[in-house]
Amino acid sequence: MNFKQKKSFTVAAVLILIAIVVSFYCGAQRWQREADNKNVEVLVDLANISDVAARENKTVKQVITEIAPYISGVVYKEQTIADMQSTGQGLLVSAQQFALNQQIDLSQKNRYNYLIFYQKEDYERVLKQLQTKMPEAYVAPYEGPDNYYGDAYIIETSLSNNNLTSTGLGFSRTILDGIYSCGLRVVPQIRSWPDGNQKAVDVLVENLQDYDLIAVGFNDAALPGVTLPVKEWSEISKRLATAIQSLGAPLVTVEFYKQSGIDTLGLKMDQQVVRMHPIPDKEIETGANVYKNVDRFQLAASERNLHVLLVRFLPDQGVAGNIPYLKSIDTALQVKGLSLGGLQMPQPLHTQPVLLFIICLGVLAGAWMLLKKLHFGRSTYFFIGLGFLALVGLTGIGNYDMIRKLFALGAVLVFPTLSVITFMPRKKITPLRAVLLLLITTVFSLIGAVMMVGILADGNYMLTLKQFSGVKVAHLLPLVLIGLYFWLFADRNKSSYQTLQDTMDRPVKVKYLILCAVIVGVLGIYLMRTGNDSLSVSSLERSFRSIMDQVLGVRPRTKEFLIGHPLLLLSFYLGYKERHLPLILIGSIGQVSLVNTFAHIHTPLMISLLRTINGLWLGIILGLALIAVVIVGVKLFKKYVAYDRRQQTRAFSDRE
Repeated sequence: MNFKQKKSFTVAAVLILIAIVVSFYCGAQRWQREADNKNVEVLVDLANISDVAARENKTVKQVITEIAPYISGVVYKEQTIADMQSTGQGLLVSAQQFALNQQIDLSQKNRYNYLIFYQKEDYERVLKQLQTKMPEAYVAPYEGPDNYYGDAYIIETSLSNNNLTSTGLGFSRTILDGIYSCGLRVVPQIRSWPDGNQKAVDVLVENLQDYDLIAVGFNDAALPGVTLPVKEWSEISKRLATAIQSLGAPLVTVEFYKQSGIDTLGLKMDQQVVRMHPIPDKEIETGANVYKNVDRFQLAASERNLHVLLVRFLPDQGVAGNIPYLKSIDTALQVKGLSLGGLQMPQPLHTQPVLLFIICLGVLAGAWMLLKKLHFGRSTYFFIGLGFLALVGLTGIGNYDMIRKLFALGAVLVFPTLSVITFMPRKKITPLRAVLLLLITTVFSLIGAVMMVGILADGNYMLTLKQFSGVKVAHLLPLVLIGLYFWLFADRNKSSYQTLQDTMDRPVKVKYLILCAVIVGVLGIYLMRTGNDSLSVSSLERSFRSIMDQVLGVRPRTKEFLIGHPLLLLSFYLGYKERHLPLILIGSIGQVSLVNTFAHIHTPLMISLLRTINGLWLGIILGLALIAVVIVGVKLFKKYVAYDRRQQTRAFSDRE
């Protein structure tokens, strides 16, 4: 390396060092935000409570009073007329049914419906809700002759039965007051209506403004107004965000439940968003496996930053059977240092543009080193210049989201690739040196993780309102680059062109075809097991993961400690040879995976760090065991071959 090259590498190294320092600063802000929020809300659905109360012939308030010490709040879905009929609050009858008891002109009102209430508060609330949510429909108090229904309050409407059964009718103050009198708070879930108009939003706020809410959510798969043109939906989402903020509560999103428009609304909430984890009814474990539900809630709260848990009662269990279940969830949270209730309003977290720019320069410096290693020659400057112009241009127009996505992906691509090809020894070394080299390689790979953490130190990514892009690419491309490097450039006695020509002229043996098929299969499974759309996990693997969590506190990634680290350690021990390339490629999975562990931005940094450390030390132990097996195996093989040769020599001598 000449003086000019040394100077260039020194500049790149300094830029990387500065970027690391800035990334640590940004990561520390995220760390502090995660450390400050140790409160978890444990909720039960009001509908769930009502079902149990009906089965046990108790009032809803009686059931809430019994479970109140073990939960912090109640999820209250906005009522429909069907809900109000089931609780005896209201009644829906058609014009024909109504005409049996009242004198109405069916020729004029044949398609009308009538809503009957016995509480004035319910009547006034429903009337206001329908008039504001369905302004084009006829909705009015019934003004007819003597009322057959006694002291009831009646609403006359042209709305169809389908409209009435799907439209939210607000929240009963009687029910809300009953919940709060038990020392609990509420998460109201609002139902959708077609146009999301301002007046209806104001009525909802008026309905809820007197209560200290945990959070505000939505019940349906699409938010109010989301199906309208983009410009109108943008205005409606702003309106909804302002309304929720006026209630002094964050927005709640539901994990794994896709609600059209929820991310758009969340982005307008300035990160005043919390995430809720429910276990669907069909996935609730019962009997001896009920502990799996508890483990799932514990991991959701401690490892995925989900600070709102929705607990559904165990089926076929009454209040007495569910209280121990709720207690065990509370205990499991305490074990992880989490407290029940008292969830705080999330504080916004943004990376300052100048700090983001500095970290991205560090990524470009690492990319320059990698391109030099890959023998890009003078074209290295073209690609790095292109990256720099993109960074400057995107900064100029304020498109920081695109900067984050591009350079976070660049960080996780560059550094594990550069690490493996830089530190792979060219000859056999001792097991101790192999361990030391694996540790150095891991530290260098983690530079990519540190920079990615700094780049994505933004609350919107922590709340999954925005997500790291290119998960599959981040797992596959480094392996492709590592393979190309060792194939084309590792042999210093040949040019890359000569290596390529020799490979093309080489006859293909069946064993190599089989080996290629195995590698492709391994990489295929590896890719399918990454990302949000990964392969489902078997019950056996779930049990194994659960044991690992209980023993180690934080479970390491299987592909790291069981596959990647042991095989890469063995590769370091053996040193690079062409026939070792499959071993190196599969071993590199561990380095790629540990960097991508930190791409799970919703996972607390401490958890990702512990997961990485546990994977590393376990992988080293298994790797040393693998090296020992190889050493013993080679000795036995040589001994067998030597013995076989002596036998052949004796046989030949006897024939002579």
